[in-house]
Amino acid sequence: MKTEFITRRKASAILALALGLVVTFSAAIQSYGTGKNKSYVYYDISAALERAYEDATKEDHQFIEVTPEIKTVRVFNSENELVETFHLANDEDFNRREVQQKLGDATFLSEYANISVYKRQ
Repeated sequence: MKTEFITRRKASAILALALGLVVTFSAAIQSYGTGKNKSYVYYDISAALERAYEDATKEDHQFIEVTPEIKTVRVFNSENELVETFHLANDEDFNRREVQQKLGDATFLSEYANISVYKRQ
């Protein structure tokens, strides 16, 4: 029984090896002579450098204007009613005395998308 199993196993291994060889040789025969690319690609470096120099020396440069982000501050009272809204151009404005007086004893609640929310007690 054991020898029969071993011979079946050997036969299936030989069959798999033969099938692999047949597939490999048939693919090699079909692709013989193809894939040989003998045309060369020429790249004109001097023309590419001239185009790059022309692009770099053009006068029509477009610049993106950077604008400061404006931060909105909303102050609510203890009944969740909007008391005051004001806008700050930058973080330095937040430290000014007028802004601190407007906030008073308000506590910071949240900030999302340049909108800060404060609540007075």
